Parts: sequence; C-alpha cells; structure tokens
Amino acid sequence: MTELPRLRQDGDLQYYRGSYRIASIKYQQVIQAYQNDNSDNIQDEERYDDFIRLSDCFCKLYNYQQALKYCDICHSIAVKLHDKLRTSRSNDIYGDVKRMQGRYQQAMDYYQQSLKTKLEVLDDHGIEIGISYYQIGRIYSLQGKYNDALLYLQQSLDIMREDMVRVVNKLNIGKIYNEIGLVYCSQGKYKDCIFAHEQSLKVYRDAVGENCVGVCESFNNLGLVYDLQGNYDEAIDMHQNSIQIKLNIIGENSMEVAESYYNMGIVYRSKGKYNDAKTWFEKCLRIQTDLIGEDNIYVAKTLNGIGHVHLRMDNYEDASLNLNKSLKIVSEILGENSLEAASCYNNIGLVYNLQGNYDKALSLQERALNIRRETLGDNHLLTAGSYSNVGTILNYKENYADALLMYQKCLKVELDILGESSLNVASSYGDLALVYYSQDKIDDAIEMQQKCLSIQQDLVKENNEDVAISFQNISAMYESQGKYDLALSMSFKALDIRKKLFGCDNLKVATLYKKIGMIYNSQGNFDDATEMQQKCLDIELECLDESSFVIATTYNNIGIIYQSQENYFDALTYFRKALDIRLRSLSENPIETSDLYERIATILELQGKSSEAVIELLKSLEIRQKSTKEYDESLSVLYERIGNLYRSLTQYDDALSMFNSYLTFELNRKEVDPIAVAKAHNSIGNIYELENNYEEAVKAYQKELHLYIDKEGQESLNVGIIYNDIGLACYANFKFDEALDCFNKALNINLKLFGNHHLNIAKCYSNMGDVYMSKEDCENALAMYKKCLNIQLDLLEESDLAISETCNIIAGVYFSIGKYHEAGVLFEECLNIQIENLGEENLQVATTYFCLGNTYMALDEFDSALYYHKRCLSIRRNLAGILSPEVAQSLRMVHTMAGRSRRNCSVM
Repeated sequence: MTELPRLRQDGDLQYYRGSYRIASIKYQQVIQAYQNDNSDNIQDEERYDDFIRLSDCFCKLYNYQQALKYCDICHSIAVKLHDKLRTSRSNDIYGDVKRMQGRYQQAMDYYQQSLKTKLEVLDDHGIEIGISYYQIGRIYSLQGKYNDALLYLQQSLDIMREDMVRVVNKLNIGKIYNEIGLVYCSQGKYKDCIFAHEQSLKVYRDAVGENCVGVCESFNNLGLVYDLQGNYDEAIDMHQNSIQIKLNIIGENSMEVAESYYNMGIVYRSKGKYNDAKTWFEKCLRIQTDLIGEDNIYVAKTLNGIGHVHLRMDNYEDASLNLNKSLKIVSEILGENSLEAASCYNNIGLVYNLQGNYDKALSLQERALNIRRETLGDNHLLTAGSYSNVGTILNYKENYADALLMYQKCLKVELDILGESSLNVASSYGDLALVYYSQDKIDDAIEMQQKCLSIQQDLVKENNEDVAISFQNISAMYESQGKYDLALSMSFKALDIRKKLFGCDNLKVATLYKKIGMIYNSQGNFDDATEMQQKCLDIELECLDESSFVIATTYNNIGIIYQSQENYFDALTYFRKALDIRLRSLSENPIETSDLYERIATILELQGKSSEAVIELLKSLEIRQKSTKEYDESLSVLYERIGNLYRSLTQYDDALSMFNSYLTFELNRKEVDPIAVAKAHNSIGNIYELENNYEEAVKAYQKELHLYIDKEGQESLNVGIIYNDIGLACYANFKFDEALDCFNKALNINLKLFGNHHLNIAKCYSNMGDVYMSKEDCENALAMYKKCLNIQLDLLEESDLAISETCNIIAGVYFSIGKYHEAGVLFEECLNIQIENLGEENLQVATTYFCLGNTYMALDEFDSALYYHKRCLSIRRNLAGILSPEVAQSLRMVHTMAGRSRRNCSVM
C-alpha cells in the first residue's frame, strides 16, 4: 500500500495539467490497489476522496455515466459518515454533469444546495466557498445573467486571492479570470475581457508552466475575443497555440482538441473562408461523435456551426438540414422551450429569412423571443437580441413601424445594461438606420449609421469587419441619394479594410467589388462597372462552385450593366447564365428566379420581341403566384404588365383575362387601395373599347369614375380625365349627346382647375368639335376647333405639330362647308409646320398635299391641284410602295387633274 501516495500524487499532477484520462487511470490504480488488498486500513474519508477525484475526471472527459456512477458511491459514503462537506462536494460533481449537459437550472440547484451546506460547516471565506461562488457565477453567465455572474465570480476571486501559494488555488484563480473574461466578452467589453484572459494566462503559467489545459483555455478565449474584434490572424495564432499544447498533453482524440477545432472553424467562417471553416467543424464533429456519440449538446453546437457555414455560402438546403438536426438534439435533451432551443429557432429563422419566407422566419423568431422573455425577462441581452431579430423580419416584410418598435426595445435594454459605449448598442443603431433607409428617410438613416460607426471606431481597431459594414451601409445610403462620389468613397474605405483583413481573393472583398460596380453603373461609368464585376466574378469562380447563387447574382449584375449600355445581346446572355443557375434549385429563392425572368422579358421587349417577352413574364407570374408571401406587390405589377403586352399584340381576350386578375388581386388585399382598383377598371375599359364593345367599356370607366369621386371629390383632374374617356367611348358608339355631356363635364372641371388657357382645355374643345361634326353641326364644330387652336397658339411654339393637326381639322371643316379659300390657307399652314418638323418625305406631309390638291380642284385651279397631287404621289410611291392603295388613289387624281388641265388649255 506504500505506492498509494505516489499514485495519488501522479494523478493530481496529471489532473492539474489537464491530462484527465491519465489522471483517471492513476486514480483507478489507487482504488484497485486497496480493493485487491482487501485492506481495512483505508478510511471511508480516503475512499471518498479517491472516488470523487475519479468522478471529477470522468466528468471532464464527458463520460457522464461513469462520473455519476462514482459520484453516487461518494454520496453514499458521505451520507454514511454524516459528512456535510463531502456531501456538498458530491453535489458539486452532480452540478458539473448537469452543466455540461446544458441543464443549467438543475446545475444551479445542485450548486446552491452545495453552497448552503458549506456555509453551515465552514468559514464563509474558505476555499470551498470560493469554488461554489465560481460555479454559481458560471451558471449565471451561461444563462446570460451577466451582472449576477460578475458578482459571484468577484466574490470567488476575492476568496481565492487569500491563498496564492498552493498550486490548486492558483489554478482556481486562473479559471475565475477566464470566466470573468467570458462574461465581459458577452457584454461586448473587449478590453476588460482581454485583460482578464491575460491575467488568467499569467496565473496558469506561474502555477504549472506552459503545458497545461488552463493555458490552452486562456489562449482559446483570447482567440474568441480577437475573432469578435476582427483580428483574425491573431485569433488563429491563439487557437493554434492552444491546439499544439493540447496535442502534446492530451492527444488529438479528446474533447478539448475538438473544442479548439470548433473555434478555428468560427474564425475561418468570420474570415469568409467557408470551405476551410467547414473542414475544421467537420474535424471537430468526428472527434465528438467518436467520443460521446451524436445525441449531446456539443454535437448540436457543432452542427449549428456547420449550418451557419452553409448559410453563408447560400446552400440553404444543407444549412436547414444541419440546423434542424441541432434543434432535434437540443429539444430531446433540454426541451423545446429551453434557451438553447430558442437559439436554434433563431438560426433556422435566418434561413427562412434569406429564402424570402418571411412568415415562417417571423414565427420562429417570435417563438425564440417568447422563450427568452419567459426564461430571462425583458431586461436581458438575449431577449434584446430576439427583439432585434424580429425587427429584421418585420423590416423585410415592410412593416416598418413595428420593426422600428422592436429595434427601439432592443436598444433600450442594451443601453440599460451596457451603456452607450458598446458594440451591441452600435449594432442597434445600425439596425435603426436600415429601417429609416427602407422608409426612404435617408438623412435619418445616415445619422444612425454614423452613430454606429463612431462607437465601433472607439471600441475596435479601424481594420474591423463591423466598421467595413458600416462604411458599406453609408455608401448604399449615399448611392440612394444619387451622391455617387461619396458612395464610392465609403465603399473603397470598406474595400481597403476587407483587403487587409481577408486578403484580395476573399468572397467578402468580391462582394464589395460587386457593389462598387453597380455604383459605377449608376454613374454611367460602364467600363469601370464591368471591370469591378469581372474582378468579383474571378474571385467567386475561384472560391465557389459554378452553380452558386452568389455567382448568379454577379452574372445578373453584368447583364444590368450591358442593358444600361443598350447592348441587349450580351445583357440577355448574362441574364440567361444567371437564370440557368437559379433553375437548378428553384426552391432556394424563387423570387430571384422570377426577377430574372422579368429582366429577360424587358430585354426582349426592347428588342421588339413582345411575344417572347410574354412567355418569360408568364413564367415569372407562375413563380410569384406560388410564393408564400402574404401580399406581393410584384404580382399586381406583373398582371398589368402582361396585360399591356397582350394589348400591344392585339390579343385582347388574353389582355382582358390579365386585367381581370389584376382587379381581383387588388380587391382581395387586406387594405384595398381604391386608386389601384380604379386603374384596373380603366385597363379593362380600354380593352373593351379596343374590341368595339363600347357598352362594357363605359361600365368599366364608370366604376373607375365612382372610385375616384369617392377618393378625390367631384372636381379632381383624374375625374376630368375619366369623363373624357367615357365621352370618347360614347362618341365611338354614336351616342353623341352622352359624349357631349361627358366632354362638357371634363371641360368644366379643367376650367376650374386651370383657367381658360391650358392644353387640357384645348383638348376638351377639340373633342366637342368632333362630336358636333359627327352631328353635322359644322358651325358649333368650327367654334370649338377655333377655341382649341387659339389656346394652342398662345401656349405652344408656332411650329408645334399639335397646331398643324388642329389647322388640318379646321381646314377640313371649311372644305366641307364650301369655304375652299379658308381651307387652302389652313392646309398650307399645316403643311409648312409638318415639313419643318417631319421633312418633305413623310406620309403625313403626303396626305396634306393630297388635301391641298383636292382643295385647289374644288377651286377649279387645276394646275395647282395637279402640282399637289404629283407631290403626294411622289412621296407615297417612295414610302408606301408602288402597289399600295394610297399610290393608286394618287395616280387616279393625277390623271384626272392632268386631263382637266389639258382641256382648259385647249379651250383657252
């Protein structure tokens, strides 16, 4: 039995270094030694101490079954001895197991019971009391109750500092500093956090040297905070230091090494090196599943990390798969209403949000919020985070008032807990900026984003990703104001930061090239725009699979730039490249696919290929009709756009079907917009009019009229326009009195709005003149046309084509009542204006020559008549072709005039 002290000493040494597996072997050898010897010399107290050491080792090795087995033995011994202190130590182990399983409240119950027992039998400043304060503080930290955590951890630290001699106590002090650092990190107090972790590192090195798990933990925690600060290279150095020590003292197949692999994955994810991040997470996952199986919170955490990587890579299906696996594990272990489950709901909500499925995203974020409020209360940072997440979804749903309310709730909690100088607060100012930006309150948005940027620059290094994001957001705001130079300045600042942080060939750098390219496009600087998009594309093709949606977006942008240059062939090529990628997985974000169909349709329209454009728009319509979005404004636009295209193709039945769908859609909105409904009735009326179904056209226009009267009153401009439309339909249907009544109403409205001299008034007089002419009331017709002409002469240039048109109409009236000289004068005025605007070779000019020829024929001035008909014939033959009916008409008139001119000559 003489070797027992040595074995215990060896076990303790390995334990302090963090070599828990070797320590457990030593402690098992101790127990086996006196069990083999059947010695009665071993006191129960010694047996308890040996078993509790072994239980603690198994706990730290994540072997909960063995840990609980030996802890149960310890507890039985302590009860038998009526030893309250040892009973409390057993409760500490039970609490550790529950904590490591993620059952924080159960762990807290054990720790508090242990503390209560210790306070009954020990001095309230003893080491054991300090350990309990540390354990309780740690749980408060895990629960997000940071002020309570700091209170208990400081009490623990004060007790432990009373004994700076014993190694075990120095190790305790190192642990406490590490935990304090983690609390400060969660609060965004990075300077305090780094100081605490550096103190921890110093204590550990002083106690046991470089090669111990405590030193690894300090390196690990420093790596975490450097990552949050955007100091990625320093973070990687810290984690590599930690890994190297762990490999030396524990070996790769350990949970401690798995943890470091996980942390490396976090940093590489932050750097935008997603494939590297996934590799580290998968290495971590392999070790975890080998050691402790699949159903535990550590595996759930790693699956969550993998899911986030897929999310950043736009692999939404893989992201959802991993995140839902994580949720399933957490729900089975901790319950569906645990804080960890709330985090899973939040993460899955992010996937739905990026897919444009805002209702599902909102449902999950609200569930997470409710859990956090019930568990932690309103005044907690995690609850504040949920307020922010809900606000983000509401912002995407264009519910800006509620989004603003959520962000303000988040900000209030953060200001209460953290004060103004906090990165959380900065982030909330940034969120508020985005809502203002969405509301087109750009100046307010810039003010909020500048507040965010100012805090960030005070708290972190200038070369920080959050700072880069703020510069980029401000750039977008300036761009929306058309301040492109300022926008470029901000974007290039963001670009410089990202190049320094991530290198030149990183996806985050590519994203900025993409944004800068679109600013250049808005400036009309197409060469630089194309160059930036190409730089972006080169990086993306190097880093991503060619089927990535990120690449599809770049192809789309290049297409937009070519479209801006009216290079429709290349624009169409790139839009189709983007579409090909989107079509491979339509479910991932169908709205993006719909947008591409619409862009392709626009190009086809510009190329005059209306029939092909309709086909593309119908594909877009099918996607949007299946969208889960409660109200998609784009559907309304699509129905109208397709209807207009069908109208241009004279496919009136199809056009009518689309406009009726447009009307139904507008009527089914939660809050019906009467003006949108009125527009739909107008489009329907227009189609009926084109089909010569004037009765139905008038009915549709009258529905439109009533809506505008209800909305704007009897004498609005729009009401006047509709009376004019109804008048035209009645006129076409030969209901001249009804037409005249409508034109009179339109005239009176316009007179009240604009006075006597306005082109709208002129148009009303012209329409009334048309009705009088159809009623063969030439006197009133002439009076109306002259009123129209007088207004035009006052308001328009003398050479305006509208004047020539009215002159032509009045000349026609004069001709019809036999006033040929007056007609000839006006036809000449009309001709001069037309030639000045249209040139000699124009069919309208030819028609006026024809009218002049007929006028001079009526005056028996056949030579002049022949001259004008010859001019008409020449133009028509050149423009319409020799076989056209117009040319045949002109030939007949030329032959007639030539014959009459010869007869007159012979008589003379």
